[in-house]
Amino acid sequence: MSHYVYALFRPDTGTIFWVGMSAGDRIRSHRWRWRDEFGPDIPFVILRDGLSETEAAELETALIYAIGRHPHGPLRNVHKGGTGYGTKGHVIRDTEAEMARRARMSDPDVVDKLRAAKLGKPGAKKGKHYGGTQRNKDAQQGFMWITDEVVARRVKRGPIPAGWRQGRPLER
Repeated sequence: MSHYVYALFRPDTGTIFWVGMSAGDRIRSHRWRWRDEFGPDIPFVILRDGLSETEAAELETALIYAIGRHPHGPLRNVHKGGTGYGTKGHVIRDTEAEMARRARMSDPDVVDKLRAAKLGKPGAKKGKHYGGTQRNKDAQQGFMWITDEVVARRVKRGPIPAGWRQGRPLER
């Protein structure tokens, strides 16, 4: 299948804001994706067509590098190109906030401080979490947590023994 590399332009300024590669009608979906921000008529140019997938990926990557992504250029591409991503998750929407985040994260001192702050703490999916879903399941199945401020236990609902209270130990 023949691939092509394309560019999208802001209708208000004429500035290029996206470089992409595709085969088929992906350019249409990309233009549709930006309609809320730029309106329904987003100008585009097919820069080169009749390429192999590898050639298109190389050209897309070279153009993105030459033109520049935020914060160093006008492109809103998050990836350096050639990746073939097609989901909304890789698009910069809030440009100012994304530029500020990228600027902070490009500073080695900031990155070192963040790493030091996280040192020894469980990651987002590590450790035991007792969230709303599990809490709801426990309630439906007739369980509850009790504590004596040292130990916590998951028990069947019923009378709470003396010296214990419902809940988890308080943070010290």
